[in-house]
Amino acid sequence: MSRAVTCTTRLPRKANRMALIMTFGTAGSFLKRVQAGNFLEHATVYGTATALSSPKCSVNCAKGKDVLLSVDVQGAASIRQRAEEG
Repeated sequence: MSRAVTCTTRLPRKANRMALIMTFGTAGSFLKRVQAGNFLEHATVYGTATALSSPKCSVNCAKGKDVLLSVDVQGAASIRQRAEEG
């Protein structure tokens, strides 16, 4: 099993142990990746302060392994809908 890497626009916190499973970027770079269709799901949380997503590559690169995603109910529904659409 592997764990998907999450992308976020928030700044890393001191002693942020999530760095192994989270990448950090600017709002602009995040938006470009959203527009390019790079994410399985994405959401803006806490207003416009933080955006979170699950990159497609985190799942596609697992090559036959189970992948653990850390998503909320909206993220799961979004992924389910995309899977049904094919």
